[in-house]
Amino acid sequence: MLLTLGCAGILFAACRLTEDTLPDGAKQVRLENDLLRVTFSPALGGQCTGIVLKQAGNRYEDFTPNLFDDMDWSRIYYDQVFTRVPYTYRVLVNTPALLQIALERQGTQDFSYIVMKKVVTLRDGECACQVDYDVRNLPESMGQKSIKLSLHNGLYPKSLKGDYYWSTPGGVKALSFTGDKGDNWEANAPRGWSGVVNVPPTSGIACVMDYKDLATLYDYRGGSIADMEWRYIPKLLHNGDSFCTTVWVEPFTGLPRIDHAGTSGVYAWVLAPLAGKETAAILRIAPVRDERLHVALRWRKTTEKDWHELPAADVLIMAAAVADWRPRRIARRKHKKAGRTTWTLDLVRTPDILATLARRKGRRLMVGFAAETGNPIPEARRKLHAKNLDLIVANDVTRPDAGFEVDTNRVTLLTAHSLHAWPTLTKRKLAQDLIAFIEHRIPPP
Repeated sequence: MLLTLGCAGILFAACRLTEDTLPDGAKQVRLENDLLRVTFSPALGGQCTGIVLKQAGNRYEDFTPNLFDDMDWSRIYYDQVFTRVPYTYRVLVNTPALLQIALERQGTQDFSYIVMKKVVTLRDGECACQVDYDVRNLPESMGQKSIKLSLHNGLYPKSLKGDYYWSTPGGVKALSFTGDKGDNWEANAPRGWSGVVNVPPTSGIACVMDYKDLATLYDYRGGSIADMEWRYIPKLLHNGDSFCTTVWVEPFTGLPRIDHAGTSGVYAWVLAPLAGKETAAILRIAPVRDERLHVALRWRKTTEKDWHELPAADVLIMAAAVADWRPRRIARRKHKKAGRTTWTLDLVRTPDILATLARRKGRRLMVGFAAETGNPIPEARRKLHAKNLDLIVANDVTRPDAGFEVDTNRVTLLTAHSLHAWPTLTKRKLAQDLIAFIEHRIPPP
């Protein structure tokens, strides 16, 4: 994987939490960092009523949001059990690195023992707002209750011209909204996300949720409104049980469409011929000023002559090898097990592309990774010198807070003359800090 970085300065300000009192006495709560400001209104069902995306010192708000309008989809809309009724509000964490607030309401009528709670999180340096839901059947209910959580979200460009995207078994689907009516039901979403892009494409918002719990994605567009609704699989909660799920709100700028969205960002794929049938993808990490991360993806055997992008690169980051070994021979038919109790697979080493390219590094910055089991420092230091690298990122993948299948990592950065042991960080925060660390070491032109 070849990453060519053209980065402007990255300066993250500390997180800030402010409260405003409206003329009617209701409170609005703003969570803000250097990239994003989100506003939640406890008096209106704890909805997100404002999203401001910042770029290059300018602020703009192209969308009319009322996200996280909570309801149970077995009942009629706006039945005032959870929808647009006052929620309690309290601050859980208020630090320069992390903001968290809790919005909570106990239901009424036949939901009188159900508590709807959502925790909103905003982290320093992240252009994404995280909302964690906890729907609980109180122990004193002394019974069970079926919960059919539905999040109703009004989200549309003020121009009323937008393209809506979501995942289907046949790929990404899009519908345009220009004021005419239309709706869409998707009961088999293979991935949990939906989003909208302003037309002309200047900005957009993607919402990502845990697709394993989704029952249906629904989009409605008509008249002067448009919305997205996420209906979850019914959950039978015994007294004391709860249903938990997470949603991310990811505003972005500069992408003409959405081809995929995930908890690590919003993606738009741009087809461009490289060699044969290969394509290139551009992942724009917005709105961190004007920086762009260009990723060239290869789907076949890669040789040194393929890396024609290298002369234009200031930095080469080789995040991982596809494999260190490959079979010496490829079988053309199935290996039968009859008469065999063992089978030896003959493997040969794959070429070390990073070591090969580093021999002609010139003034470029070369960055590698060392995923080890046990103390990673000795092997990382050996690779640093053997491969002629400027920086190597080492971690012990056997740690419970690092490596694979966890959302955090703990790494040590090694250069020829220094060692930097970083604390446990989320992988997103680690990636951002690593880019900033590398940026300050790029040789001047």
